[in-house]
Amino acid sequence: MLNILQRVTILLFALVWGSNSMARENRGTDAYEALLRKVIVDADIVPVPGDSITITVKFNVPMDRDYSPVATLTIGDNVPQRFEQGNWSADSKTWVMNKERLGPVTGLGQLILDGARSSTGQLMVRHKENFLVGKEALRSKLAEIGDWMLHHRHEVIFVEGYDYRTFLALYEITGKQDYLDAARKGAEHLLEKQHPYGHWSTGYGSTYLADAGSALGAFINFYKYATPEEEKKIDNALQRYYDMMLVKGDGTGNPFVHKAGYLGVGFKDFKAGKVVEPMNNPYTISTSLSGAALFAASFYLYGEKRYKEISVHAVNWLLATQNEAGVYPYIIDDWDPKREHIWENYLYAASTYVGEGLIAACTYLNDPAMNKKIEKAQELHVGWLLSTQNEDGSWGEDKSFNSTRGHGVVNVLSWYYNHVKQDRRVAAAIRRYYLLLLDDNRRSYQEVARHPIGKWEWKVAGEYVSTALAGRALAEIIKPDVDCYRWKGLPPDSPTQ
Repeated sequence: MLNILQRVTILLFALVWGSNSMARENRGTDAYEALLRKVIVDADIVPVPGDSITITVKFNVPMDRDYSPVATLTIGDNVPQRFEQGNWSADSKTWVMNKERLGPVTGLGQLILDGARSSTGQLMVRHKENFLVGKEALRSKLAEIGDWMLHHRHEVIFVEGYDYRTFLALYEITGKQDYLDAARKGAEHLLEKQHPYGHWSTGYGSTYLADAGSALGAFINFYKYATPEEEKKIDNALQRYYDMMLVKGDGTGNPFVHKAGYLGVGFKDFKAGKVVEPMNNPYTISTSLSGAALFAASFYLYGEKRYKEISVHAVNWLLATQNEAGVYPYIIDDWDPKREHIWENYLYAASTYVGEGLIAACTYLNDPAMNKKIEKAQELHVGWLLSTQNEDGSWGEDKSFNSTRGHGVVNVLSWYYNHVKQDRRVAAAIRRYYLLLLDDNRRSYQEVARHPIGKWEWKVAGEYVSTALAGRALAEIIKPDVDCYRWKGLPPDSPTQ
């Protein structure tokens, strides 16, 4: 029989041994996790059945060549598809699976990799990531966003305009008449809100040419479905807006469109038929949205040479502001006259809105020489976007001005992938983005198609901005160019094919 002292000694030994064993186990787990460096899936933006994909697995240490990774793709209750054939690199740190075609099953599933171990016998940690085959889940999410927009209307003009553009995209994607009817009512509402002087109020105070430019893109997209009477109303509204910018100007004798190519901000108020406190110094966003984008689209509609000239000058001014890293500054001299903060504030907002202007200029002007300049600049810019995407697929700091506008950088990436270079890094970045939106437990972008989730420091609640821009981003992923393309000659009463 053991005495009390012996029993206590054995118990203490067991506790110490167990503690050390647990520590050894934890160290082992850490070692396992340290083995895996990166999993790269080489696939299209939204892979569909029959598409080929390649999976590359990178490790931090040499691996046992007799134990290669195995990948399984499971969608719902269907039989998992296995990917296991491949080759090791010479240093045994990289496994590249053979190109394989996806099976017939569609839906949101999970890709799991495991099975490899290091040359010292450590097992790799199981890697899991979501993977989508087919676009149905994206269409459902876009319809959810559209429904949210219908039931959460907002009088801020740029939110309205993007919402109407999403309705039009939904119509072109689904063919459902309700979406076209909503866009038609939206266009009529925008027409009613135009001030006799030619401008539109932002809906939250001052008049900004930037906000009007993004909103009036709804007129451009709706024009192909407009009746002759509606066309005439849109023509007149755009002409009054251009007259305000080019002739009436800021009330001090200066137009808002400047010879140097930039556009001013707008004005703080309008009283007794006069502009009050004009803001007419360079502004990146109005230069892009009312300058490059809207005038390019109007050249496409009406063929007036001066509209092309204004758009080209605006594009050249924007491109000249880009820095060596590919970043576009947020220049607004009426707020930051010394330009002390242009490389700190709102860089993803600048990316979104500058991208919109450059894409419109490429599309509607269709000038090969200018397009080459834009493509070269955007190649550098896309590199910056890829390098600064958050791990979860978002851009910017959560619940910030940048993050709410950051959805729009996806349109830039989509355009680049479809028109400039099919860079699979771009495809992977877009996949991370939409997989985040499809995740109901996401941490970033929680405000998309959700009820108000709290107070925002900005004048426009973030859930409205995020939802408006996320709608356009998803529509562009589902049907590339749906928000900006040369549509003349297509049947005016049917969706594009």
